[in-house]
Amino acid sequence: MTEKLAVHVEQLAREFKIPGRRERVRAVDEASLSLARGSFTAIVGASGSGKSTLMLCVAGLDQPTSGTVQILG
Repeated sequence: MTEKLAVHVEQLAREFKIPGRRERVRAVDEASLSLARGSFTAIVGASGSGKSTLMLCVAGLDQPTSGTVQILG
């Protein structure tokens, strides 16, 4: 039996242009994640590590620079 996924993220990246700087900041760097329906998961990390940016992209509130997000298939 195949596990039913609530969330599937593949190679997600999010970059930002910083005013006054040439280079872009990569807040999320090719993250992949699969979460089963009914599971509980904590996203933890140091301040500034990209947790909120990742969650905004997964929730559809921000557009990733590259990669895919699937919610309930």
